[in-house]
Amino acid sequence: MLDNWTTSFLRCEPVAHRLRAAFPQRWVRFHSLPNAKRYPESELEYQIVLDRFNSVVGELARPETTIVLLTTEFSFAPEPKRAPSDWPEVVWWRSVEVEDSFWHVYAAEVKWQAQRFDDVVRRVAADATGNVMMCHPACEWVVHPYDGGTDVILASTESRNLLRERFIGWLSSRSDGL
Repeated sequence: MLDNWTTSFLRCEPVAHRLRAAFPQRWVRFHSLPNAKRYPESELEYQIVLDRFNSVVGELARPETTIVLLTTEFSFAPEPKRAPSDWPEVVWWRSVEVEDSFWHVYAAEVKWQAQRFDDVVRRVAADATGNVMMCHPACEWVVHPYDGGTDVILASTESRNLLRERFIGWLSSRSDGL
């Protein structure tokens, strides 16, 4: 599982903000709501968040193909204590030092289908959980939902540009793409 991580992401650990900074030419950000609104306030707005997320991932993964869900637990100890209780199917994959703490990264292989991660995306959109990513098993792409949008790192600038064009109305108007 994720055997190509080091090759695909050149010594960059699975920390979303580090990936975005390390691979700006392969990165794109899509806003979850119109006008870059950060948090949904109604069921209608949650549906927009979910539809946008499922549309983006649906462009990358075909139904029933395997993708890898990555989740993290924070601690000050370099060794993980136990798998997060919110994610019973995950197994420890690696630990990453982030400033003066550690992110223990857990992974689970999951079959993709639209709406499969709606509960996860709802929690992320509400800022109730974070540090979640979905990856192609061969590390061809990484998707990171956050409260306000979805960051995607693709295998090439060309594939990034194609995805940008597909969802151009969901991009930031800022020159830096944030």
